[in-house]
Formats: sequence, C-alpha cells, structure tokens
Amino acid sequence: MKPLTGIKNNIIPKENSTFRIWYHCFVPLTTNNEKLINFILFCGNTGLLIKYDEQNKTFHYQTLPICPALNDFKYYSFVYLYDFIFLFGGYNWETRQKTKNVYKYSMKEKTWNECTFTLPMEISQSFAILSDDDTNVHVIGGWNAKDEIKKMH
Repeated sequence: MKPLTGIKNNIIPKENSTFRIWYHCFVPLTTNNEKLINFILFCGNTGLLIKYDEQNKTFHYQTLPICPALNDFKYYSFVYLYDFIFLFGGYNWETRQKTKNVYKYSMKEKTWNECTFTLPMEISQSFAILSDDDTNVHVIGGWNAKDEIKKMH
C-alpha cells in the first residue's frame, strides 16, 4: 500500500462542529455481493455514501437515511453481509437508555427495517463479528442496562 497524494475534497462533511467519528459503522458498499470502491459511514445521526473517483482523485459524498429509531443512539455494534448492514444495540445519551433491538439497512434499496428478533439484553459498546461460514453473528462484550461490563457473548 502507498499513501494517496493530491486528493481533493478529502474532508468528510459534518452536521455540526461537535460531530466526531467514533463508535461508527464504516463498511465497503456492496451491490449484488460485489465490493465497489465506495464506502458507507453511519455515525450517530449521520449517514454518508462515500465515493472515490480514482481518475480525478476526488471524494464525493451523498447523504444516506439514518435509522429513525437510532437517531439519538450511538455505540452500536455492526456486521455487514451481502448487501445488508445489521446494527445491534446502542446507547442514547439523552435518556441514558440502551436497546436490545436489531436493525437492518439495505445498501441496494437504501432503506432501514427493524428486525423481528432482538438481543437477549439491552447492550451498548459491544463488538460484533460474523462466523467463518456467515451463519452466525457473535456479539461480544459491552455494557448492559445496569452499566455493568459484560464479559460474555
């Protein structure tokens, strides 16, 4: 790998001056399970499609819909599989509330849906990873509703 030089428009647009990219979801855009040179970023109440034009060395940004139920939630874990992103749990700073809900984003349709299944407990700041055969998601660690560290998955 070598660093890119001469990049134009290389600063991610932000909603306000307090926007920080942390506890985010950053995945390659896939269409029909093929990775492109584009990325999706979800962070707090920001959703962006980031496209890179190699010939002109320019980034282009397009606003994406964020999950309405997670508008004020942060600290969720995620995995992506095929053309979908799954978000697990999360934490709302204002209400100090955690969730056990799971949400699915379709990269193809640019739509959000709440899954019919939930996690067994409210959780935030966990880590999620797919099994080698893509049949199971492991949600590891994090904080439960009582603000206790979970040493399980």
